[in-house]
Amino acid sequence: MLLDSSVQNNELACFDLAVCYENGFGVKKNTKKAFLFYSKAILLGEKQSIYEVGRCYYYGIGVNKNLELASVYFDIARLYGIET
Repeated sequence: MLLDSSVQNNELACFDLAVCYENGFGVKKNTKKAFLFYSKAILLGEKQSIYEVGRCYYYGIGVNKNLELASVYFDIARLYGIET
């Protein structure tokens, strides 16, 4: 159901699916898919995902570690009032 909603461009479904893939909740753990769904959620307007993508870059979760990009995403998240 979440996958169907994410395909239909639902930002919250994309975020929730990213959390599931990152942690292996109900699906096989896949951090690359988690990163992709967090990124898609950002494009659809889900603000918490901005922080999550920054966290992925900071720790190298599903993507190569990149502290510069992590810092950019954290700065943007703070602009939206999201604690980093």
